[in-house]
Amino acid sequence: MSAILKQRNFLVTRIFEISDRSLKIRIWKPLNYLEEEFTFEELGTKVVKIQKPDWKNVIVAGAMLFISSIFFYSYLTNSKETPLYEVLICIGILLLFVLFAIVFHKNETHLFLFDNLRYITFYLKSPNKKAVDDFILQIHKKQKEFLLGKYARVDTYLSSEVLSNNLKWLWEKGIIDNNELENFRREIVPRPTDSSIGFKFTNPSN
Repeated sequence: MSAILKQRNFLVTRIFEISDRSLKIRIWKPLNYLEEEFTFEELGTKVVKIQKPDWKNVIVAGAMLFISSIFFYSYLTNSKETPLYEVLICIGILLLFVLFAIVFHKNETHLFLFDNLRYITFYLKSPNKKAVDDFILQIHKKQKEFLLGKYARVDTYLSSEVLSNNLKWLWEKGIIDNNELENFRREIVPRPTDSSIGFKFTNPSN
């Protein structure tokens, strides 16, 4: 059974669906619809949360608040020199940029792909933070089950070198840790080949 996460942000709707072998994404925008699919081989394990205001609109909104205050004060003290419509225009512009600052405030979770250059964006709190975090955990759980079933199993048709490379790829991808790597080596790589050829992995982060 697939897991689904539905998100809304202003005029954008996103639906994420975890299938047996991939993550499917459907995005609705005004006059635009997009479908994407990322296989579990493409997805990485790196997750970054970003909460950052849109400073340009915040600064403009602050400036308009200052200007509106001056116009409003001038209107109250001398309404003949400052027409009411000018005050209303300033307040309208102020509210517009406040709305922009709210809409474009970055409140996102980025799930990076394996290349660490591209990422999939989730709204951090839509429908709520726990639902988003739990859904990403489900992605990683389903991804690990799929990749271990495909690359970390005994296969008499594959050489020890191929099996070793498969385990190395899983380790570099962050799907398995050092202990799991050693356990799988003992389980699926034939001992004679392992002792004669051998291999050693170096942590790519070093």
